[in-house]
Amino acid sequence: MVDELGHQSVEVTREVFMRMNRTDLVQKLPESSSASREKHSVDEHGAALLKREKEREAVRPVRQILLETLNEFSQKDLGKFILLLPFTCFNMGLPQMERYWYPNWTERLVNLMVDELGHQAVEVTMEVLTDMNRPDLMLRLSESSSASSESAGAAGGSKTAGGEDFVDKHRVQLIQRVSNIAPILDELQDKKVIEQEQYDKIRALPISQDRMRELYSGPLKASAACKEIFYDSLLAHEIFLVEDLSKK
Repeated sequence: MVDELGHQSVEVTREVFMRMNRTDLVQKLPESSSASREKHSVDEHGAALLKREKEREAVRPVRQILLETLNEFSQKDLGKFILLLPFTCFNMGLPQMERYWYPNWTERLVNLMVDELGHQAVEVTMEVLTDMNRPDLMLRLSESSSASSESAGAAGGSKTAGGEDFVDKHRVQLIQRVSNIAPILDELQDKKVIEQEQYDKIRALPISQDRMRELYSGPLKASAACKEIFYDSLLAHEIFLVEDLSKK
């Protein structure tokens, strides 16, 4: 039977037992292939729903932080933000978001950004605020991100075992994705990781990626302690990026 019918032999045998009214033997047979496929499909669907719920829960703080920040915009500023957003995504190598996608309502805009960019939506927003010369909102966003970091730490912590290992392991991604570089440079100078001359040289570079490369090629090579200080600064100003990279 197996040679001739393969997996269908189970279903054929089940049908014969049913006609013989031998339900005791039917119960001893393995599940039919169709029943197995149905059960597997249900399990996969449940797992997919659970995964989506976890993802929504993970980005919930991001939505709230961005919504609070962008609600400070006038209608004119919101329009400018929408205009700069696709160019910033392009410069950071992120998925393109066409301008005509963006609604005028702030809440819908935030939802779209988070759905498309995840935790990187905070990094993108910080970069756009830099271009808009809005240090007030940059500070607010940075402080909100830091508060979220402290809350996450109290709930179980997101800091990896070693800042030095993190900085070395994620060098390429950090160079590409760190956008809130100004306060990080300020802290590195304040803690003597970089001198005034290095600070001025790095600040003069035109884009964040060049500034990060300069940090890695010079100051961060000095010692493990410098990398630890840099890592602590990342936790304060790029918490969502750190959390995202820590999962990889």
